[in-house]
Amino acid sequence: MTTDDFLLDQLERTQQEQTHRRRENRNRRRRYYLLGGLLFVGFLMLAAPSLVSHSPVGRSMVARAAAAYGFDATADGIRVGWVTPLRITGLAIEGREAGSKFRVEQLDTELTVMDLIGTMNSDLGAILVRGVDIQCDVRDGQSSVEEDLRILLDQPATEGPATTATVDISDVTLTVKDATSGEIWRLSQASTKFELRGESLQSRFTGVLAEPRGSQGSLQGAVEFDFGSLDHPSSTSPWNIDLTCDSLPLSVVSLVRRRMSAYADQIPAQLVGDATGNLKIRGSRDGSVDADVTQFQVRNLEAANLQQDTRRWTNKLAMLDGRLTLQNERVIGQGLVATTDFASLKLDGAFSTSITLVGASDNPVRWLDALEGTASAEVDLAALDHALPGVLPIRNDAELVSGRALATIESLPSSDARRRRLSLRSDALRARSRGQAVVIDPVEMTAIVSSNQNRIQAEQFKLTSSFAAASGQGNLQSGATDIEVDFGRLANMLRPIIDLSSSSLAGSARGKIHWNASGGDQWRLTGNADAKDLLIELPGGNRLRHPALRMNVDAVGQWQAGQIESLSVANATLSSSGLNLRAELVQGIQHPDANTRFPLRIQGDGRLEALADTLGPWLPAELHDFDGGFTMNARADVSSSGGRLTGTTIELTQPHMAYADRYFSQPEIKLHFSGDYDWTTSSLDCRSLTIVGNAVSAAIEGEWNAERTDLEIAWQAKLERIQGSMKTRVANRVVPAISQVGYRPGQTVQTDEWLVMGDCDGRFIVTSQKGRYAVQTEMNGKGVAVVQPSQASAASQLVGPVRNATGAIAANPNTTVLGGLNAGSRVVWAEPNVKINGTIHVDPTSGGVVTDSLKLSSDWFATSLTGHAVWNDSLGDVSVKGPARIKMTEVAKRLSELAGMQIQLQGVQETPIEIALKRQSDEHIAMSVMANLGWESGEVAGVQFGQANIPVRLTETSVFVSPASIPVDQGRLNIAGDVHYRPGPLWMRVEPGRVAESIRLTPEMTDRWLKYLAPLAANATRIDGTLSADIDEAIVVIDRPEQSRVVGRLNIDSIDMNSGPMANQIIGGIKQLRSLASIGTPQAAVNPETTLIRVPAQTVDFTVDRGVVSHQRMFFEVDRAQVVTSGNVSFDGNLNLIAQVPLDARWLGSNLQGLAGQPVTLPIEGTFSRPRLDSSGVRKVVTELGVQAVQDSAENYLQKQLGRGIDKIFGR
Repeated sequence: MTTDDFLLDQLERTQQEQTHRRRENRNRRRRYYLLGGLLFVGFLMLAAPSLVSHSPVGRSMVARAAAAYGFDATADGIRVGWVTPLRITGLAIEGREAGSKFRVEQLDTELTVMDLIGTMNSDLGAILVRGVDIQCDVRDGQSSVEEDLRILLDQPATEGPATTATVDISDVTLTVKDATSGEIWRLSQASTKFELRGESLQSRFTGVLAEPRGSQGSLQGAVEFDFGSLDHPSSTSPWNIDLTCDSLPLSVVSLVRRRMSAYADQIPAQLVGDATGNLKIRGSRDGSVDADVTQFQVRNLEAANLQQDTRRWTNKLAMLDGRLTLQNERVIGQGLVATTDFASLKLDGAFSTSITLVGASDNPVRWLDALEGTASAEVDLAALDHALPGVLPIRNDAELVSGRALATIESLPSSDARRRRLSLRSDALRARSRGQAVVIDPVEMTAIVSSNQNRIQAEQFKLTSSFAAASGQGNLQSGATDIEVDFGRLANMLRPIIDLSSSSLAGSARGKIHWNASGGDQWRLTGNADAKDLLIELPGGNRLRHPALRMNVDAVGQWQAGQIESLSVANATLSSSGLNLRAELVQGIQHPDANTRFPLRIQGDGRLEALADTLGPWLPAELHDFDGGFTMNARADVSSSGGRLTGTTIELTQPHMAYADRYFSQPEIKLHFSGDYDWTTSSLDCRSLTIVGNAVSAAIEGEWNAERTDLEIAWQAKLERIQGSMKTRVANRVVPAISQVGYRPGQTVQTDEWLVMGDCDGRFIVTSQKGRYAVQTEMNGKGVAVVQPSQASAASQLVGPVRNATGAIAANPNTTVLGGLNAGSRVVWAEPNVKINGTIHVDPTSGGVVTDSLKLSSDWFATSLTGHAVWNDSLGDVSVKGPARIKMTEVAKRLSELAGMQIQLQGVQETPIEIALKRQSDEHIAMSVMANLGWESGEVAGVQFGQANIPVRLTETSVFVSPASIPVDQGRLNIAGDVHYRPGPLWMRVEPGRVAESIRLTPEMTDRWLKYLAPLAANATRIDGTLSADIDEAIVVIDRPEQSRVVGRLNIDSIDMNSGPMANQIIGGIKQLRSLASIGTPQAAVNPETTLIRVPAQTVDFTVDRGVVSHQRMFFEVDRAQVVTSGNVSFDGNLNLIAQVPLDARWLGSNLQGLAGQPVTLPIEGTFSRPRLDSSGVRKVVTELGVQAVQDSAENYLQKQLGRGIDKIFGR
């Protein structure tokens, strides 16, 4: 190998080694980079929780989590890691909805990052919360905390294992503000610890409550609740509460009252005092509640509701001690003692919470069987009235001095029955009234009752007092009861100290009842009662009044084996002046008991007012003033728990009764019922029910009960008789006798109300489904009319701003007088045929009514309505709408009769219609009907117009017309305003503005209305031109046009017309004036028939007031002469005008030119058809001008002769 080869080989090896080393270094660096990257990622994973918690990212996560539930949240610091538990410091939360504020100084948990991201961990471990400050407020019926937590509380429950946790909260301050009064309550030094263990919750708490006035007291206790025990019958006490308080301010009740506003009437608005003691309450699975009360005291109690009255209840010391159990409808006391300033109570026994003194079943002392044990109560009535003013109904000028009421009950020993003794008594009650001493005699009642499973017996029952005495004893087999009451003596005794101004007590009553089973096992009951000068009137207005009342009872049956085997006879009668009622058993009864229904025949006759006096306490207070006669015969099955009516016939003669401020009367009403009506279940099976009256008759059959309703009702009514039978009652008017006001054939209905007349009949089919009623309606009306009474006419009332200057105006001789109506009444709208068909759905609970299709039709109108209605005691609202078709030709006929002028309309209008009714606070009904009136063409007062569509709204008093334009040839009419029809008379108001534009005139228009504004155009046979009109004020009384008032302007473009009678009169005057143009020069004759009258463009002011049309300075051009007219034209066509004609220079000679332009006044009187022109003015002017012309001619002649003489003298 040469040297060169060696060098080359060595160089090659060196390069290979260098390349190898470079590759190894590159691989080594890659491994270092990878290892470093892995170490960095691991470091980030381990440090991520710490980095997040120490950066704004963690705090923003808390803010986002709170924002999802409607809160704004901030935190001073967050600490959490893979092994480090979560800690949050300086946590502040504020509700967005109501602004509640929560501040937590520090929150520590046992939850790490692994616990937080885990999905199955239900154990939250121990949670320590320190330094809690809560600020919230309470409003009527709500609190800010509840509002802010609403989103959180509305979250759906999650499935999975129950959550467990132990939460310890210390150093808690709760500040609650009454948002209405601004007062603040604060709970401080509070702490609580509760353990949530799946299906149980245990909590202990303590704190100090401070009220706004500075007083404070402590509260501590424990609560346990076992959710799972509710599903285990063997478990007891599913919840327990143990409360201990020391001087706890009771004023916090006002805060509770503010939150529970629905119960505000039952909670005092102001409550002062404090409570001390211990209360342990246990609830059982069966719903019973046990309470152990240990020396529970309420000191210095004051309660008031100053917003309602000024009374303030006070009690210095009240104490409760013992055990109390509430179980089903029984109260069980064990060593229970309660004392107040005015009463004491001791209870060791069981008592029913539904005790009634009315009696039950078959024995008047059955209610005593509900008492068992020993109890006593003592009440100092004078101290009670002083501590709780208003509880006793003492007069303001009276004061109780002394007096006690005592009650005791105790069980007595017995070997075969339960025996109890009850004693109720009062001491002599002493009082002072208006400076006088008053004494109310003692009252005492005693009773000893024994009972077993089969019977209850009153061994003794006795009531003694100075105004009443009663005694009774016995069982079902034998016994007796006597009672005697002097209501007048009772009233006289109570009146000095008790306000009886709204009540009345008078008269006396006594009664006896005896029953026994005699020989032969016959059981018999006899009894009688009578009352004299009886008057019992309660504060609510219900009244029982009878000068003499007597009742007898008689029953016969068989007694066997300790019970009534059968009852064969039973009669009861009630009689008084003007009233006889009798009930008798029509069929024997086997084994009667309290639930047996007795088949009775009930008969009666007499006067309705006597029956109302007897049934007064059970009648509605709004129903009063009865009069008339009645007879009745009914069959019914009656028991102590209810009964059913199987048939009845009732006839009322001249019945009269009032309900609120309306009274109803009819000549006669007959009612017959056959079927089965159970008043216990309110179910009806009606084979036949007919009601026949002078105004309304009806026939009903079908069934009605809770499960099913299927009734068919056919009826007939005469609307004018209904309205004539129901009138407004004159308040507080005493009349010696009530006269008949019902309808009779040929009778005149004296009324100042609008009257609806007509004959109607129809049929209702009522069915039920899912608690709602479907009513198929079919109604037909014949000759339905709305009648305006004479008292509502324009002759006797003022309308809007228009006043009747002349007082009452005589009745219009053209007014239609209807049979049976007052003179001056007239039909303002009539419908020969009206039909209503459709189905409505009724919700009896809310009173709501819904219809999908209710069809109304008449000779000119048809619609199909849908909508709803609600009509009950608190709300009255009806809203329906639908398409309607209106025959405008028929509408025009009715409007023509209403307005007293010819109106022609063509076409069928299709329009949506909306009807709404609302009952206002004063019980008046507000109505609104919205629709569009339109036509294809029409004509009114000679004005022919084209197609139009006008929005209108009808209310209970008026019709409002929205602005609309109506085309008239090349012009248009602009209408807007309102028409008022109730109360009468009928009048309308037109909105100010331009009402007519470019109206082309016709001879018919001239004859109808233009002649009143431009009298010179009267009776013109040819006319051509246009005009417009502006209105400043327009009140038009349709019933009495002479009371109308219109102020406006005519804007005349240009009018050409031929002359009429009045124009010819003026032309004749102008001819006389023209004769002055030249003496002795013949003038061409003027033909009036061919004379053209021209009205140049101008604006003319006019007014219509008190039946007179006035205009000022209307210019005319008549046969090359100018004429200016002014004056008045009355509605009856009488004229009071002047026409002024300026002297034309062409009419005057050269010597009279100085008189050119001087006006000549021509008075015009008479009527349109026979005008009279006073030509004395023309004659006077002609005479003056003739004298002036003669003088001028003589002067000229003398001047000429004198000139000739002078010429001769001077030789000319």
